[in-house]
Amino acid sequence: MRSLWAELEAAGETEIVERTDETLILFWIRWIRDGSQIPWIQAIRQYPDLPWDPFPWSRWEPVPRFSRIFPSLPLEDRQKFFKFLTTVSYDDLRFCLYTVTKEEEEQIIKMDILPVLNIYLTTWSLRCCLLEIVEKVWNYIDVDNFIYMLGAIVQLKSTLTDIDYCEIFERIWNRSPIHFREKANKYNRKEIDLCLSEVKRKKN
Repeated sequence: MRSLWAELEAAGETEIVERTDETLILFWIRWIRDGSQIPWIQAIRQYPDLPWDPFPWSRWEPVPRFSRIFPSLPLEDRQKFFKFLTTVSYDDLRFCLYTVTKEEEEQIIKMDILPVLNIYLTTWSLRCCLLEIVEKVWNYIDVDNFIYMLGAIVQLKSTLTDIDYCEIFERIWNRSPIHFREKANKYNRKEIDLCLSEVKRKKN
């Protein structure tokens, strides 16, 4: 990064880069101009005024991989970045969750359970663990999350045969409270009946 900046300075092209709104570029520029005397991990902690905002990343900028910095940050500094984890890739979120404490994991799940569920819905090697994670985070799943999850499982069932998605569907359905089922039936009654009927046929 320092050698690249030196080349830009030699070519007189730093002004173009400095006009950017991208947080990551602004961070590296400040770090270099401050002499890059401290580790960049430490510099992240010292530049709280930078626009560490997830929403521009989700629309215009490449989203940083927070899993690269999480293991190096003290507990009190990691919390500053929790709100951004709803916009990172599911792969990056998964590796972040591997590094946090149980208490931190609960904080992240409370903020938005859907990205956590999507890790297991979209990652082929983890779909077999979907029931296990649903049971673990059930208290954080609301009715809208529930309806979304059922729809995602129906979609997986229609395109994949790696595991028995109807069985997963049934077990999650049976685990759910009545008011969840009532609302889900208003949106996906046909798909719900088809999945539950298929499970019954297999059992018979």
